[in-house]
Parts: sequence; C-alpha cells; structure tokens
Amino acid sequence: MVFKESNEQSLKEVIEKLLKSYRLDGKLYEQRLISKYPEVVGPMIARYTDSIRIRNKTLFLEISSPVVSNELTYARSTLLRSLNKEAGKEVIDKIVIK
Repeated sequence: MVFKESNEQSLKEVIEKLLKSYRLDGKLYEQRLISKYPEVVGPMIARYTDSIRIRNKTLFLEISSPVVSNELTYARSTLLRSLNKEAGKEVIDKIVIK
C-alpha cells in the first residue's frame, strides 16, 4: 500500500506563513501590543492616554495628565517589558511619552 505525503497544515500555520511572506507579521504584533495597552496599564492610565502609535520599534504615547505622564516616565522600563510580554514578542525597544 502506497501512502501519499500529507499536505495538511493547521489554519494557524498557514496564516502565519502568509503574514510572514507579505511582511505583515510585525504589524500584527504591533496591533496586539496596542490592544493590550489598557490591560497592562490599567483603566485610570488608559483613560488619560490620548494617542498610541508605534514607529521603528518605538512606542509613542500622548498623555493628557502631567501626573500620569510623570508616573509613566518612572515606570518606563517596567512598562516596556510588560507590553512586549503581552504581545508575545519584542515589538518595541523604546517608549516616548509626550
């Protein structure tokens, strides 16, 4: 009896290969990080965050409260580690707070 080699792959594997071939996997991780931001910082800090964007592995945050901005400045390294952990990959290596 001759067995044919199976060409079956899981949907997850196919999607990951597709994203990687079109170089979209980085954007997927960036969006995952942005969506996890409110969970990582909590509702109070998320409420004062006006804008979140990522460019060249740098997270740019616009914060409307000077007090919250100051707190985030002190917790920058912890925030960086926590966000990368939630994203599942090192997506950012720097945080700029305005």
